[in-house]
Amino acid sequence: MPSLWKKELDEEDARRWAPAVLLGPLPVAIYAIVIVSVGQVVVMSATTECWDPAEGRRDTAPTDTLQILVVAAIAVSYLFLMTFAWTFLGYRIEFSRSFKILGKEYGNPDKKFAIAVPYTQLRWVAIVYIILAILALPIFIISTIIWLAAAAQCSERAPVLVGFGGFMVWVFWILFILGCGIFVNKMFGKSIKAGAGAGIRAAKEKARAKDPVSVAKQEFAKLAKESGGKEIKTSELGYLLESCKLEMDVDEMENAMNKLDPDNEGKITLQSFMTWFKEDKEEREDEEALEYLQKEAEAEAAAAEEYAETDEGKAKAGLAKSKAKREARAAAKEGKGKSDSDDTGGKKKKK
Repeated sequence: MPSLWKKELDEEDARRWAPAVLLGPLPVAIYAIVIVSVGQVVVMSATTECWDPAEGRRDTAPTDTLQILVVAAIAVSYLFLMTFAWTFLGYRIEFSRSFKILGKEYGNPDKKFAIAVPYTQLRWVAIVYIILAILALPIFIISTIIWLAAAAQCSERAPVLVGFGGFMVWVFWILFILGCGIFVNKMFGKSIKAGAGAGIRAAKEKARAKDPVSVAKQEFAKLAKESGGKEIKTSELGYLLESCKLEMDVDEMENAMNKLDPDNEGKITLQSFMTWFKEDKEEREDEEALEYLQKEAEAEAAAAEEYAETDEGKAKAGLAKSKAKREARAAAKEGKGKSDSDDTGGKKKKK
């Protein structure tokens, strides 16, 4: 449970919440003072005429409704200012439970009835502000809708009322969104940050888990605990490669042994293993890429053969052969013509 709703706040929670609950509403209080002071003048003096009298329209203009909503906003602003002032100036107002009738006193004069008491806990101040926000929210939602209609239809004939209505709704929504953001951050900020941090850490760990190089390094470290993560025994290589999900036959395992322990010392260092693992990974990726390209070429060749067996393929093949024959005949004729011309030219020279 958030600390604000506890019956008794410790010193740390009190320091954390007191500025936000007591002084946080100050901008809203300034806004409420403007609404109360200027709003009353606007309601009393500004015109609500929207239609041209010559049109003879009798339906209710949006400015009439907007004026009523401004009055409602003024009332809510008064309540807010009373709450804000009471958090600093509040005192106990009591009445005695005894009363006199015809000179005779009734009731107990020692017991008093309190009609107003100062706030004794921060949570009660916060609860009152939340209630006022819930009360103001529907008023300003409707005010926003009506103001949009009034701005579209009546801005020329009632500019003062429409202008004040725009100021009223826009500033309210800005303060409301900022207030909600600050309240949520105070209430759940630590939990949100902790959850986000845990999510980021989990994502990083997941990414590392998918990276074969990181997995290999982690598996090597597990086996190399005795040496402080620096080396493992040669006999443990098979288990290490199995943990890294590398499948090797006998010849490949012997080649790996020769590369990793060329002097037959019976141990494999972390540096030599990681260098060999990265090179082997690159070779395997190249082989996989080559195998993929070969499969693609085979699939394309098979598709070409299947297409050649179809009627359309046969027709295109016949056209290609006919075209090739025509080109061959044309080339032959062109070559024969050149040879004839050369022979004729030679005879003329002899003459």
